[in-house]
Amino acid sequence: NLIIEHAYQLPMILSPLTIYAMPPYNEGIAISGNYAYVTRMYVQNSTIYSALLIIDISNPAAPSLVGNFNIPFPCWIYDVYVSGNYAYIAAGQSGLAVIDITNPAAPALAGSYDTPGEVLTVYVSGNYAYVSDSQSGLVIIDITNPAAPALMGSYDFSVNARKPVKGIYVSGNYIYVALHDLGLKIIDVSNPQEPVLAGNYNFLDPVQKVCVRGNYAYVVFRNTGLHILDVSYPFNLIVSPLSEQWRIKLDVSDTEGNSSQAIRNVWVNTYNRPPIAPQEID
Repeated sequence: NLIIEHAYQLPMILSPLTIYAMPPYNEGIAISGNYAYVTRMYVQNSTIYSALLIIDISNPAAPSLVGNFNIPFPCWIYDVYVSGNYAYIAAGQSGLAVIDITNPAAPALAGSYDTPGEVLTVYVSGNYAYVSDSQSGLVIIDITNPAAPALMGSYDFSVNARKPVKGIYVSGNYIYVALHDLGLKIIDVSNPQEPVLAGNYNFLDPVQKVCVRGNYAYVVFRNTGLHILDVSYPFNLIVSPLSEQWRIKLDVSDTEGNSSQAIRNVWVNTYNRPPIAPQEID
């Protein structure tokens, strides 16, 4: 059951408080405590390399560089996530890089894991790093030992690499994935070794990023701004604004007639074809 609660058009102009100048190209950022972790790319001998910059933001009016780590292999960094004493970096064609930031002035490479394609986004929750791969879709990596990340499971979105995953957010046993033209997907990772699709939300506007708080997903669309979705019960239904839609009540009962109490308003698509006779489920 995915319902738009509110939509908010984002303002056109924002004014910066402070600008900390860095040479191009800068891609990702994560904030933890008094530090901002910023990823940047640079070209050396016609090869693209990347670096992690650690900036002290305890005084927002006067940020200062504390540490710098150059990734020791060619890559284009797309995203960074900080958890505990480690920064997890989506290092493009080089996979996932794990940086030890225990000492912000001297960050060091702790471990890495290479995926089949390019790692474009990363989100860390508990002992797992959830990354999007341009070839494999969602990849779940066990980071219990940061020095030796290991594959736990994966879910293939069949995403064209030219229209990759734009954002990942983990809440409880669900992963919310912003899939650009393919909308919002909700993946159940109760069993990390066998993730399954739990819900969809399709829209005409490309989905860029998603965050979740409580029963609501806050989704940024490229052209229409912020949409707030009710994701209390993520059913595997596709909602399309192009189709003719009917609002119905969904009541689930067992073979003895006991109701689940999970009654929700849902939208279903209608098609120009005769209805299929319902089949009994054992």
